[in-house]
Amino acid sequence: MIGVVLLAIAFLLSGPCANRNTEIISNAVFALTWPAGVYSEVYYRGKLSAEDWLHAQACEVGGTLGGKKG
Repeated sequence: MIGVVLLAIAFLLSGPCANRNTEIISNAVFALTWPAGVYSEVYYRGKLSAEDWLHAQACEVGGTLGGKKG
């Protein structure tokens, strides 16, 4: 449930996007693996803020867990 809420927040608050991530599989993987994604991308590596991590899922290629290829 938390993953779905995070995905909704990402899509609603990310603003306009040039390349909206509409892949169902990518979004399902995000919703199911969000604890590993937030740990990996935000806390462990520290390359992204939480806002950037959500924006990457909604407007770019997604994260490293289930991101769009090419």
